[in-house]
Amino acid sequence: MSDSAIPPIVQRMAEYLNGPEDTMQEHLLGNGPTAALERRLRDYFGVRYALALANATSALFAVQLAFGLQGTEIVTGPFAYGASFAGALHLRNRLRFADVDAGLNIEAEAVRATVTPRTRAILSLDFNGTPANTTALRKVADDCNLLLLVDAAQSAGAMIGNAPATKGADATVISFTFGKTIAAGEGGAILTDNRELYERLIALTQHPLRQKRDLSLKGFDEFNFNFRLHPLAAIWADAVFNQSIESLRQWQQEWRQVTNHLASCGLIVSSEHFFNSLPSRFRPTIISADGTNIYDLNEALHSIAPQLCLQPLALIPVYANRFQQRKAGGLIQKSHCPVAEKYSRSAFTFRLILDKQPWTAFKDLR
Repeated sequence: MSDSAIPPIVQRMAEYLNGPEDTMQEHLLGNGPTAALERRLRDYFGVRYALALANATSALFAVQLAFGLQGTEIVTGPFAYGASFAGALHLRNRLRFADVDAGLNIEAEAVRATVTPRTRAILSLDFNGTPANTTALRKVADDCNLLLLVDAAQSAGAMIGNAPATKGADATVISFTFGKTIAAGEGGAILTDNRELYERLIALTQHPLRQKRDLSLKGFDEFNFNFRLHPLAAIWADAVFNQSIESLRQWQQEWRQVTNHLASCGLIVSSEHFFNSLPSRFRPTIISADGTNIYDLNEALHSIAPQLCLQPLALIPVYANRFQQRKAGGLIQKSHCPVAEKYSRSAFTFRLILDKQPWTAFKDLR
């Protein structure tokens, strides 16, 4: 293959790998591609600090470790991929579950009713890319003197009003894994306005060279984790960032047209927050209204979007999953979330007919 036939992004990666010897030191310092991506994240999400890491799972672990959340209690949502809880469980935190809203995310007043004197944090999980009501959760966190952590691994680019849905959290984690809004193969980032947290995270996750640069010699510690983002993933994420967000914005307009139509027909559960927010395109979920079946939904859907159909989701609350209970070693609080249990039987996601990929893939990366 001639050089002219190699995509420019691949050429940039090759040039970086074959760069001068000080390229390695640049990477360890968090300069070059990593610094460029972190700047872009700060600008887009409107936060003071962004730290690129190897993946969202390690990022969630690092956030909890940095906040000293060990052997304590966290209130969270009953629907999640296991990795969302991996860090909490390895740090021996007990999980209590609050009931959900129509987005299958924890509902603020349900959280308030679930909090105990032992609770130290709320872990909000943006289920399948739908953002939780962070504004309402922030108020509960402030009233109860709790930390608010947001697992936005599936929801980067989601909006509440005209602002990124991540606003208001003490720390937010996003993902760059395949299928996510900004897909770079693997990777993640922590977003925060908390300087003290940022410095602890640098000490916990970054090479001593970056520690010395960002924290001074007094913050230097070799006994830390290597959670750095791979520089090639940083190059890729930075290269596709604008295109990814623009594609998402176009998709969100279509999502709103489709869901507004279904809501106007009285076929799905909606709320003020539902109409004031937009999900990412990870696997957005709707809840059918009482008495509505999949045939009613698909008939209404096909009238405006004949290329789409709805697929039921088989959801089981974490606290009702016996296998996960055993793996958690008693750290999952037995719970009863009636709304979550009801909605688990009426949740649907969209897909293209003929089993094509549900959303347009990027074919021309430059």
